[in-house]
Amino acid sequence: MAAIPGFAVYQLTDPTVAELAERFARPPALYSSQVTWGWSGVITREVIARDLDKLQAMNLQQAWVEPGRNPEAPYLSAAYFENVKIAVEEAKKRGMHLWFDDDGGYPSGFAGGKISTERPELAMKALAEPEQVAVAPGETFARTLDDKTICAVATNLDTGATQLLEPKAGQVSWTAPATGRWAVALAKWKFRSGVTRSSNNKSGAKDGEHALMDYLSPEANRAFAEWTFEAYAKAVGAEFGKTFLGLRLPRFSGHRHPC
Repeated sequence: MAAIPGFAVYQLTDPTVAELAERFARPPALYSSQVTWGWSGVITREVIARDLDKLQAMNLQQAWVEPGRNPEAPYLSAAYFENVKIAVEEAKKRGMHLWFDDDGGYPSGFAGGKISTERPELAMKALAEPEQVAVAPGETFARTLDDKTICAVATNLDTGATQLLEPKAGQVSWTAPATGRWAVALAKWKFRSGVTRSSNNKSGAKDGEHALMDYLSPEANRAFAEWTFEAYAKAVGAEFGKTFLGLRLPRFSGHRHPC
């Protein structure tokens, strides 16, 4: 497998029974069981060290961090990434390994609320109920389309035949045939997001305060990557694939992004 810059490459192994038996009693840290490590409340170096020591005392060498509500270090803030650095430092001292959720809550895709507060134009979109305009036989339908109109479609209400109306310079002009009943449907989009459980939500509720991003928008994906993946790389990138094993989708522990 070719290496991807910034990502470690892992290979499948086929150990012998003897090799497995030797490591079964005390498996290497990379094969350790994991536990969810919730970061709710105030997080300090002392708290981080205490928690890691407790985990290691239970023979757990890995944890995945679930960012929670922290008034002193909100998710994705500079203070949050200071805690990330400390956690990686303390885990490295102990030979432990960490995973991190790729968003502060669930589902993934709102960047801790930054989509709503900093780039609302990149929020999730949905189809709105189309506007239907009846057009009499021989009548000309003319309309200047706004930026939320996806397309205009003329439909023969008697036969069901349709015709896509191509706009020119942002305008549609179409004359209905002399026979039949016709209507033009204007399909539009509107901002509409599913609810999120954001760790930066003011009330702690699961609601629509922080919208999900438009997953089909390259620009939205670039913004999300900058706020999350690239920010982690700046903070602890030297430990990617070492102490810092990767990012995972919140609430879906089987889906991970190896670093």
